[in-house]
Amino acid sequence: MFQKLPPKFNFKGQRIQERNYTQGPTLTREQRESLYRLDDEVKPQTREVRIKNAMYMGAYVTWFAVVIGFIMYRLGGDELGDMERQAKERIRLREQLKKERNPQ
Repeated sequence: MFQKLPPKFNFKGQRIQERNYTQGPTLTREQRESLYRLDDEVKPQTREVRIKNAMYMGAYVTWFAVVIGFIMYRLGGDELGDMERQAKERIRLREQLKKERNPQ
């Protein structure tokens, strides 16, 4: 029914591919084969490697817990209530000393 037109060639004799901007570039045979090639199977790690990784993870978690505990311990020692009480006591003592020095 429809005739297929002969391929178009440029003046050097190279075939001109018609550009279709919706499909992208034409893939080579190797590229097409690589798309459908199966990847190598991922093998599980050995028991020794898994135990070593678990120990490293445990060491990290322990270090993290110790650092957080130390920070909480140091912040707990600097209680704001104690500091506020001491400041009020100092102010009261200062005022008391002023009254004793200047008994007007």
